[in-house]
Amino acid sequence: MMTPGLCRRGLQVLERGESEEQVPEITGYGAVFYQSEDRGTEYQLWDDVYERIMPGAFAHIGDSDVRSFFNHNPDVVLGRTVAGTLALSVDAVGLRYAVTPPDSAQNVVESVKRGDVDGSSFMFVPTETTWRDEAHEERTITIREINRVELFEVGPVTFPAYEATSARSGDSGPERRFAEWLLQHITHARGEFTQHRELIALNTPEARAQRSAAMRLRLSQPAQPNL
Repeated sequence: MMTPGLCRRGLQVLERGESEEQVPEITGYGAVFYQSEDRGTEYQLWDDVYERIMPGAFAHIGDSDVRSFFNHNPDVVLGRTVAGTLALSVDAVGLRYAVTPPDSAQNVVESVKRGDVDGSSFMFVPTETTWRDEAHEERTITIREINRVELFEVGPVTFPAYEATSARSGDSGPERRFAEWLLQHITHARGEFTQHRELIALNTPEARAQRSAAMRLRLSQPAQPNL
């Protein structure tokens, strides 16, 4: 299982332009859509709760102001959509990005070329989600489908495996930045999960029968005279 916000798909450097004026471009997938035949396209939030990014989640990012950092570090800006140095596209696989880094970040380009850096990461806010339960291997799992997001950062990372618990009071830098986002992301998901469970509890046959019985009891009682 992957961690939300992390992806290891197709990170590479391409050369754009004429042979004498070739410009390196870092490309990769910031996120992949869920595919039922590929368990690596769903993300385990906790226990039997999983998250899936659904096709259409990035359909509304065309006018978004998205930045590309290396290792989530705002001091190493690789590109930005409004500047024309970061391009985002969506295909059947997921969200693809292509960033043209400045000369000051050529060490990042070289690290991707060598394979030292092979992961991508993105940070986002879910704006539309759907919760449902699903039978899986003789047990029931809960699925959080992300149908629409607000994207604000995507780019290559050195360690695409940070955990939320890695953010300690004394930590600083990109590890803490991503860890704090991941912790907030999971906390929000837990709140939605609680609401999902409460809604299910209200709609069990037993709960509906209790409400019906209470309604029949109220209707059977004589109306109180107005004083």
